[in-house]
Amino acid sequence: LDHYHESHEFEKRLQATVALYNRLLEQKNDPWVVVTVGKLYGWDRSIANVDKQFLVERGIPRNRIVALGTDTSGAADTFEEILLACEWIHTTGRDEGHLYVVANILQAFQAFMICVRDGIFPNFEIVPLLERSPWYIAGKLFQAVLTFYSPRGNNPFSWAQRFVRRHISSKW
Repeated sequence: LDHYHESHEFEKRLQATVALYNRLLEQKNDPWVVVTVGKLYGWDRSIANVDKQFLVERGIPRNRIVALGTDTSGAADTFEEILLACEWIHTTGRDEGHLYVVANILQAFQAFMICVRDGIFPNFEIVPLLERSPWYIAGKLFQAVLTFYSPRGNNPFSWAQRFVRRHISSKW
């Protein structure tokens, strides 16, 4: 999940996350949901905590959701979201498990590259790409290309995007 709560895609991501969680339970797995977005401009609390509440309301137990995004830290873009999730996997000893990323196809490509460079080979639950504006597609493709050169998101574009989302407008 991410901070695009007003997008058409957000509800699809919620539905896909709940369906995936339930499917993994049925298969006798031990699923956890990790949400990572921190507090962005204009929000009174972290996006991770807001996302967690949406998921609890849809039936995922609160104690099975890890909110890594807090009011003082957390991700502000896909680079940071995936890196925080990978870090959680490594530090909790869940390296033997499976990481599933719920994303549209453009974000999935970017997430795959970030995970692989962190030694994790993810699975994907793809939701339809509902935002089809040329700017969105161009931006996501540009970010995917940046992943090849800057897998940790250490580039001027990502820094600017994080700064804007945290201090100016969460809509960018």
